[in-house]
Amino acid sequence: MELKQKIKDNFAIILRCLDPSNEFLGLLRLEVPFMKGQIPLIMQQTTIKDKNNSLLTALLDVPNDLQESVMNYFVEALRLGGQDHVANVFHKESEQVPMSDEHYQLLKKKIHEICQFLEPRDGLIDWLLSNEVFTDSDSDTVHSKLSLNDMARETIRILQRKSDDSFEKFTSALTETEQDHVVHILTGIGRPPMSKEHRKLLQSKKEELEMFCDPQNGLVSTLITANVISDREEERIRSKTNLNEMVR
Repeated sequence: MELKQKIKDNFAIILRCLDPSNEFLGLLRLEVPFMKGQIPLIMQQTTIKDKNNSLLTALLDVPNDLQESVMNYFVEALRLGGQDHVANVFHKESEQVPMSDEHYQLLKKKIHEICQFLEPRDGLIDWLLSNEVFTDSDSDTVHSKLSLNDMARETIRILQRKSDDSFEKFTSALTETEQDHVVHILTGIGRPPMSKEHRKLLQSKKEELEMFCDPQNGLVSTLITANVISDREEERIRSKTNLNEMVR
């Protein structure tokens, strides 16, 4: 009865942090005969929450005599997929735990503001990937989004399913990729983001700035020296400027 009891006692937290990736579900389908017929139905669900709910519901139907073996395979699949924080809910082997309510709610509360400033492309996702916070699948999911806002939102949604120590690693990644202003949104530490008034002013003057501003005449270099923009942002500015010159 341990499997069912663990799920009943921790249903909400497992529902929130489990990542039902295709790789993970495929492994369950191969290794757990009881789940073979359930997995295709689970994979048909459109949202992660629905997939997790369907998976947990299926696990609650495991016969008593199969619970131990199914739980062992389930936990093994979680660990192989880099979800030790979820596996530890069932059988603790390390200090990794699901993201705390405090960190989860903070990310949820600040997601709109974060998405206005977060730049996932400038090495952030690569840093999270190389430090084993994100998986290859997580990276592909973020980079599959077409708009910068959607990339940022997906980054936060993925992070919310990670272990609690991932929050601190995320703030470290932001610092490493020169996004201290996003750290400030979460912790109050570092340089604050540009004010709403200044953003509105720049937006209102956008056409005039585009008409008269010359990025190639020392402006970009000055912004780099003042740590206003990053090296990758400089590359994007210069590539677009060169393209516009070619069009002219």
